[in-house]
Amino acid sequence: MFSKLKESQGAHLGYQISAKITTQEIDEVIEDLEKAITEHGSIRLLIRMKNWRGMEAKAALDDFSFLIRHIKDIEVLAVVGDRFWEKLWLDFGALFVQTRSKFFEEDEYEVAWTWLSEVPSRS
Repeated sequence: MFSKLKESQGAHLGYQISAKITTQEIDEVIEDLEKAITEHGSIRLLIRMKNWRGMEAKAALDDFSFLIRHIKDIEVLAVVGDRFWEKLWLDFGALFVQTRSKFFEEDEYEVAWTWLSEVPSRS
């Protein structure tokens, strides 16, 4: 399940991921992200992972397709979680893209939002 975080505004967007993500949910989030990219040119994204249990195969394909089309439009990515593999996932992805990214522990949620707003993007 995806839910938009209340701190989201303008080009600074945040979503909480929990349980298993459906194709309908990922398509709704992608629509929201593409709207923000059209409005602002690029976005800063925070993903908060809580009890995430994966996603439907079509949802994963749609997510990957979005990233291929828009990875350069995501200036900064913050991931908040409490599992070691979530940090590994972010570190591995950072090898392939120019997006500035950082992992935060769950108790650093507020710090993550501050970092997202203040850190310079990679140019």
